[in-house]
Amino acid sequence: MNDINDAGPCAGYEHLIVELQEGTLGAEDVRAVRSHLSLCPRCRAWQSRFIALDAQLAEALPRPALSQEFAATLRLRIAAETRRSSQGDLRTAADDEYRRMVAGLRQGSQRNAFLGAVAAVIGTACALVALRFILPEASALLPSLSGQEREVAFGLLGASVALAALAWSGARGVLPAVRLSP
Repeated sequence: MNDINDAGPCAGYEHLIVELQEGTLGAEDVRAVRSHLSLCPRCRAWQSRFIALDAQLAEALPRPALSQEFAATLRLRIAAETRRSSQGDLRTAADDEYRRMVAGLRQGSQRNAFLGAVAAVIGTACALVALRFILPEASALLPSLSGQEREVAFGLLGASVALAALAWSGARGVLPAVRLSP
């Protein structure tokens, strides 16, 4: 191959022929190189000389042998890496499941808080309606209140409804979340 009189393979095919022999070419390149080799006697000759030289070197050179300790250590390291990657996969799966559960709980608690507040308002309104039928003289009290007294009365009524809703939600263990930023 190092003969000065040797023309060698066509330009750009030397490395491709070596990679073909080593089995490292992609399928598209394999087809292209084999097609070229079928048409080019110069590259075919170079390929056969390369194969012969490679076989001579493989026969003449000593084959290094790995010690038993090296092989055992290598197997242990591969097993440790395999376990570590599967533990990482388990950790990722657990984290994903945790995020889904928290999102579901958050959505459920917000829905429960809203429904609890609505139920408290409805309950309070029903109580006020029932109170009106139980105490008919209380309905006459409202028109007798003046402007500012009426505002205070309705403010107290609204505050009592809101406090009743919060108390009812708190008793159920679900308070509406206060969000300061979106």
